[in-house]
Amino acid sequence: MSKKILFGIVLLAGLLLWWAIRADSEFIEEEVELVDESPLIETEIREEKKKKTPKLVEVIKFDKAEAVVLSSEEIAKKAYHELALLEAKIRKKGEQCRMELKKILPEDDFIDPEDAIYKDHELVLETTKNVFLRTMYRPETDSAYLLFRDMLQNEVPFDVDQMIDRLDDQFDVCRNSRSLNFIESAIEAARHHKWNERNKQKFFELSLQSLDSTIGIHYSTPNLVYALGIFRMMVENEMLPGSALEDINYLHIKVIDQERLFRQSYKRDGDELQKRQMLRDNFGHQDDLGIELRELIKSLRSHYSDEL
Repeated sequence: MSKKILFGIVLLAGLLLWWAIRADSEFIEEEVELVDESPLIETEIREEKKKKTPKLVEVIKFDKAEAVVLSSEEIAKKAYHELALLEAKIRKKGEQCRMELKKILPEDDFIDPEDAIYKDHELVLETTKNVFLRTMYRPETDSAYLLFRDMLQNEVPFDVDQMIDRLDDQFDVCRNSRSLNFIESAIEAARHHKWNERNKQKFFELSLQSLDSTIGIHYSTPNLVYALGIFRMMVENEMLPGSALEDINYLHIKVIDQERLFRQSYKRDGDELQKRQMLRDNFGHQDDLGIELRELIKSLRSHYSDEL
C-alpha cells in the first residue's frame, strides 16, 4: 500500500467523511499547560498571535453612540466589510503557506521515513516546527470564525447559507497534504529509527504545542479530526501507548456523529431563525467537543508520563 493511500486512511478518512456528510446534506478555551522543556515555538506563536489574531470583542465592537445611530443594515455592512478584509488576508495566507512549504520541503524524499533527515532528531524537530508554524498556522481563519460567531451572537443580519459556504471554503487553507505527509513520516521515523523515550517525548510535546496553536479555539470538525488523526498515528507508531486509542476513537466518533446530525438536520430552505439557532447549538456542541479534546490531551500527557 502506498504512502499516500495509507495516509489517507489514517488521517484523512474522517475529513473525507465530513465532506461526504456536507455534500449529502446539501447543504472557553482551556489552555493546555506548556512544559518548560519544549519551548521551541511557544514564543514565536505568542508573538504571531499578538500581531494577527484580534480578540473576539475587538473584531466587531460598536460604541453605544454608534450603535444608536447605525441601522441594522449599516451594522451588517460594517461586519461584512471586516469579513471581506479577513478573507483577503486568508487568500494571501494560503499562498504564503504554499510558498513556505516549497522552501521547507522542496523534494519528495521526506516521504520515506528512511530518509537522512529523520536520522538527525534535532533536524526533525526543527523541520516539524517550521512545517506547523510556517505552513499550517493560520490565525486569519480563526479571526473569520470568531467574527462569524460574533455576528451570530449579536443578531447581525446575514444570509446563513452563504455564510456557512464562506466558512467551509476556508477549511483547506494551509492544510496542504505535503505538510500532513511530513508529519506522518516523522512519526513513523520515530519507530523506524528507534528514537529513545526522551526524543519521542520532545516530539510529542512539540506537536501538542503546535496543535494548540494551529487549532486554538476553532473547534470545527476538520480541526478536531485533524488533531485526532495525528494522535492515532502516534499510537500506531508507538509514540503513545496503545491504551490511548480507545479514547481517541471514541472522541472521533462523537465528532463525526455531531457533524452528521447537524448536516442532516440543517435545511437550506428552512426558517432563518431556526437555522440561526441550529448554528448556535452546533457551535455549543463543538465547544464541548473542544473541551473534551483538551481533556484528552491532558490524559495523553499522563499516559505518556506513565510510559517513561
